[in-house]
Amino acid sequence: MRKIWEYCKSILPFFAAEAIQYTVINLLAFAYSFAAGTKTSIEMGVKGITDQAEIAYAINNSLSPEIQYLFGTIAVLACGVVFYFWYRNEIRFEVKGSLNKIFELKNVTLLIVLGVGCQFFISGVMSLIKPYFATIFADYATTMEGLTSGNGVVVLLLMIFGAPIAEELIFRGVILKKASKVITFMGANLLQALLFGVYHQNIVQGIYATIMGFLLGLIYHKYKSIIAPIFLHMIINVSTFLVILFPDQYFSLLLMTILGAVLIMLSWYLLKPLELIPVEELSLDLEQDLTENQNLVQEKDIIQEQDFIENLNQEKDLIQEQSPAQKQKQTDIQSDIEIKEFIIKKDH
Repeated sequence: MRKIWEYCKSILPFFAAEAIQYTVINLLAFAYSFAAGTKTSIEMGVKGITDQAEIAYAINNSLSPEIQYLFGTIAVLACGVVFYFWYRNEIRFEVKGSLNKIFELKNVTLLIVLGVGCQFFISGVMSLIKPYFATIFADYATTMEGLTSGNGVVVLLLMIFGAPIAEELIFRGVILKKASKVITFMGANLLQALLFGVYHQNIVQGIYATIMGFLLGLIYHKYKSIIAPIFLHMIINVSTFLVILFPDQYFSLLLMTILGAVLIMLSWYLLKPLELIPVEELSLDLEQDLTENQNLVQEKDIIQEQDFIENLNQEKDLIQEQSPAQKQKQTDIQSDIEIKEFIIKKDH
C-alpha cells in the first residue's frame, strides 16, 4: 500500500498544476466579469436599456480572447511560482551542476544547435505527415490559433519565458524528481514526458511534446540542473520563427527534417555531462570543515579559560593590595568598640 502511495505521489504534481491554473483562471474571470458586469449594467441603465438578455450579451462580449489569454498567462506564471518553491524543496540536499559550466560558450552553442535541430525535425515531420491526417491537423491548427490569439507581446513573453520556465519546473523539476525516487530514471523520464504530452490537451501537440519532454528530461539528467532544460526549451520555442525560412514544399520540408536530425545527433554527441563533486570528496570536505570548526571551538575555549584565570589572578592581587588598609580599618573599629565598652563599664 505504501508503494502504491509513492507512485501516486509522483503524479500528484501534474494534477496540482492543472488545479492551480484552473483555479487562477476562474478567479480572475469571475472578478473581471463582476467588475465588467457592474460597469456595463450602470452604463446601459443610463442609456435606458433594461433588457437582461442584452445586458448579459454585452457582459459576455467584454471578456475578449485577449483578456482570456492574459488570464491564462497569469495562471501559468502563478503555477511557476508555486512549483519553483516546490522544486527548491525537492533538491535542497542534492549536489547540483555548476551554472558557470552550463553557460560556457561550448555548452550554450551546443544547446542552441540542439534546440534548433529539434524544432526543424519536429516541424518537418509534422508537415510531411500533415496531408495524411487532415482532420487531426485541422483541430491542431485551431488550437494553435487560440495559443496565439492574445496580445503579441504577451504571446511572445509566454512562449519564450513563461511557459518554458513553468513547464520545466513542473515536469523536469518536481514530477521527474518524485518519480525517480520510486522507479528508475528512464521510467520516471518516460512518465513525465507522457504527462507533458497530456498536459497540452491536443493529439498533435501531445505527440511531439512527449518526444521533446523525454529529451528535456535527458538534458536535466545530463546537467543536473533545471537551468539547462529551461534554456533548451526556450531555444526550441524561439526556433519556431526559423521554420518559415523553409517553403511549404515537399523537398524543402524533407531537407528541414534531415537537417534537424543531423543537428540533433551532432550536438548530442558533442554534449558532455558536467563534472560534479564526487560524494567521497564531498564527504572529505565536510569532515575537514567539521574538524576545523572543532579546532576553532577548542581554541576559543582555551582563550576563554586563560582570560578567566587571568581575571582571577588580577582580583587576587587587588585583594592582596587592599588587605593592609582593610586590616588597619578593622583594627581602628575594634579599638573604638573597646573604648566605648570601657566607658560604659566605668559609668556603671
